[in-house]
Parts: sequence; C-alpha cells; structure tokens
Amino acid sequence: MKEKVEINKGGAQIGLEELRRKLNQFTIGTVYNLSERSHLKLNGQVYIPQGIKLFGIGERPLSFLQFQMENLENYFALGGRYEYGDQYPFSDNPPLRSLVKRVGTETNIVNVPIKIGGELMKLYLSVLPQLCDQGEDPRTYEQTVHIDALMLHYMHERINTFGRYIADAKLKAHPELVNYTTKPDEMIKILKDERRKNEVVGFAKQWALNFQVKTEPVVAIINGIIEMTMKVEVAYIQKLDARTNLSNT
Repeated sequence: MKEKVEINKGGAQIGLEELRRKLNQFTIGTVYNLSERSHLKLNGQVYIPQGIKLFGIGERPLSFLQFQMENLENYFALGGRYEYGDQYPFSDNPPLRSLVKRVGTETNIVNVPIKIGGELMKLYLSVLPQLCDQGEDPRTYEQTVHIDALMLHYMHERINTFGRYIADAKLKAHPELVNYTTKPDEMIKILKDERRKNEVVGFAKQWALNFQVKTEPVVAIINGIIEMTMKVEVAYIQKLDARTNLSNT
C-alpha cells in the first residue's frame, strides 16, 4: 500500500529562481575545480585498482581515488552531513555514523534512494584525457585524488541533491507530471528546458575563458551534469509516486 503524504507542504522549499541562482554558483565552482585539475598530469595510475600500493587496507582492490573518496565521505558523515533527507552519500558503502547531533532546517524532500555514483565517475574520468596533459607525475598523486574527490562530491551534490529540489519545484509548477510517472519520455518533455540548458552551457563557457581552461571538456561535463540531473528529476518523481500516491495529494 502506498503511503499518503502531503507534497510541497512543510519543511524548507526552494523556488526555481533561487535554485537557478545556486546552480549558477555550482557551475562557477565546477569550472574552477576543472581548471585546478587541468594543471596536473592525467596521472592515470591513481584510477587503477591497486595501481598504487595502499598499506593498511588489507586485500581490498581499491584505486587511490576510491580510497580518497571513502575517506572524504566518512569525514563528511562524521560531521552529520547525511543526517537529512536531502543529503546523500556518493558511494554504495554506508559511511560512518555521525558523531554530532545536527540542528538545522527540516526539508520537504523525501528520502528515496537514487544511486548515480558509478555513472558520475564514468562521466568525470571520460573527460580527463581532454582536460589534462598525458603522463604521470608521482609527486602530485595525492593532490590529484584530493581535487578529484572534492570535485566528484561537489558534482554529486549538484545532481543528486539539487536535482530533487528542481523536481520538487517543477512538480509544483507542473502538477500534470503525476499523470506520466510510467512514461519517462513524456515526463522529460515537460521537465526539459532547452533555453535554460543553453544559458547554463554559455555561462560555463564564459567561466572557462575566465579561468583559462579548455572549453571542450568543460562543456562535456556540464552537458553530462544536466543530463544526469534530468534523470534524477524523473527518478525522484517516479519513486515519490510509488511511495506516496502523488495524484491523490
């Protein structure tokens, strides 16, 4: 039986205009981080399981980046980052439990599982050969995975947290979406905003020029982020409907 809840009532809400302002800031941050990464060699060894010997992890076949990602996620978790319904870990492995009790504004976003970590990792790694000079520089391996891990968590928040807020705002603006939850292509027609997409890509290109980073990998990342965010919007509304009887709220 589906649980009945009231959608868009109670908790913190963010309108589309406010979301777009925040997303513009995320775009600037994304391009800046890509600029920082572009100054380092590709350093492909850090992405190969056991490509760099890691002591103290037993026989786990981790790459240096995977190791860094796990540690960063646990660091965030210990501070209470994943205690609310709009905050989600990147990996499939449960992070450590928080050591603090967080006090903050409750959210109206419903906590439903949407996993995008593997797809996001593939997207990011696919653009690095365009972004960075080929070769290895072992002196910068730690700096490389530090930037990579922060970048991946940053993009994950942009897609898998703000994607849900975007879906929530669009659902409020287009309540007819509830009639198409079994037809994702029809949902995309309603959710998609080509004009806004072009604005975001143009905005990213301008900041790529400002930060003196190649535009091609920047555009590839931004287009990938937009596409993945759309998938999260669709998945969030579908999962919400499966759980709550959207059409009757």
